[in-house]
Amino acid sequence: MTNLNLSLKAKTRKETGKQVNKLRKQGKIPAVLYGHKVEPINLLVDYSVFEKVFNQINSEFFGFNED
Repeated sequence: MTNLNLSLKAKTRKETGKQVNKLRKQGKIPAVLYGHKVEPINLLVDYSVFEKVFNQINSEFFGFNED
């Protein structure tokens, strides 16, 4: 098994509902972090950063390489 150390930076966001469409047009991904006995946290992830991490995972574990 491969040891792969990845990190994905995210920022908290206040926008909810239909307001997130504006964020998507700006190349951001709205996300929500859920946890046991913890209030959900609204997050914002940059699409280009997410894409790099996603492609690393695909390449490492599944042999896919989408350039």
